[in-house]
Amino acid sequence: MNEYQKEYVIQSRDVNMQARLRPSAFLQLFQEMAGEHSSVMGYGYELTHPNGLMWIIVKNHVIFHELPTYMDRVVLTTWVSDRRHLLFPRYCRMARLDGTPLADCASYFVLVDSNTRQAVFPEQFEISHTGRPTGHEIALPARFRMPEPTQSAPFTVPYSYIDLNGHMSNVRYLDVTEDLLGLSETGKHIAEMTIEYANEVRLHETLTVSWAADGDTYYVAGDTDRHNFSLMLRFA
Repeated sequence: MNEYQKEYVIQSRDVNMQARLRPSAFLQLFQEMAGEHSSVMGYGYELTHPNGLMWIIVKNHVIFHELPTYMDRVVLTTWVSDRRHLLFPRYCRMARLDGTPLADCASYFVLVDSNTRQAVFPEQFEISHTGRPTGHEIALPARFRMPEPTQSAPFTVPYSYIDLNGHMSNVRYLDVTEDLLGLSETGKHIAEMTIEYANEVRLHETLTVSWAADGDTYYVAGDTDRHNFSLMLRFA
């Protein structure tokens, strides 16, 4: 099954105070779809957990064409393409029932050992990760350079931000950034974003989140005693 698809109704938990889909909620929906599709393909949690493995995301790129609102009915589709060495490309599209695109996402996943956090080759576990392009793929951009930050703030990771992999959920980086920038609450919405995950953040660790703006584009970095993530956001 190259494509995995389902309809979904936007819930109250998915939206912000303007009743529009929160970008982090989109990422969460995408990850749940990825997990379901992986299980259908035979390399989901049922395989990874007993073998001491886990899938982690190392990069997300999302283009938001339009943010759906509370109670909108949408179609979510996810698919994969052939792996690139240890990187596993996966794509997702959210669209209206008539096919009008709302959001497109491209990601790189990596299969890692749960204990060592080191990447492993899928052949050891008979994992086949192949797929055909659909024509809806968006490109993963090259690494971006962070400008000199102009502001910064500390953030200590609470228990509620830790996921089943034992680290801060990657969707929460976006929540923290939106809270610190304060632009979404004024009515602006994210039109495009790229997130690069470098090192995981554990419970009670304190991030120094720093950022700088270039017009409507914001560059954000998070660091503990090592670099943890970089984030580019373009607001509309």
